[in-house]
Amino acid sequence: MLTWPGGLIAFLIGVAVTWYNSILLASLHEYGGVRHTRYKDLAGAILGKWGVWSTVFFQQVASLGNNITIQIVAGQAAKAIYKSYLPDGPMTLQQFIIIFAALQLLLSQLPNIHSLRQLNLLSTCASLSFATVTTALSIVSGKELDRSTVTYGLEGDYNLVLMSAFAALGTIAFR
Repeated sequence: MLTWPGGLIAFLIGVAVTWYNSILLASLHEYGGVRHTRYKDLAGAILGKWGVWSTVFFQQVASLGNNITIQIVAGQAAKAIYKSYLPDGPMTLQQFIIIFAALQLLLSQLPNIHSLRQLNLLSTCASLSFATVTTALSIVSGKELDRSTVTYGLEGDYNLVLMSAFAALGTIAFR
């Protein structure tokens, strides 16, 4: 409930913070006259042995969390597609997660990322097609909308509106 101006301002602030963080990270790669290509090497140069181990630990925790999330979301997506074709199908979410994990394991055996160029091309085409279809459908459905019933004002108690605005800012900041 930030309204259009508030949401746009919050979005632009997020863009500025992300851009500034990118500049800071890029400038940190050089320390002590040596250019470091990995964060663990940079942390080791700055903080010593403790920096290397702490960086590796946090990188592994983040990687593990990302991989678990990707497997669950991919399993949910595959199950949703399956259920749209077979609403009473017997397969469970756990089975779809295991299937996706097996596919990940198979793809991880490829020698390098260049071996996946056909899959990357297919994924790029699918993403562009999805974006094009979504944009086109939004435009078409937007033209059919009765704009006399649309209101962009904030309704309700001041405290409720204020808390909703903070909740929207939290959603923007942490997603």
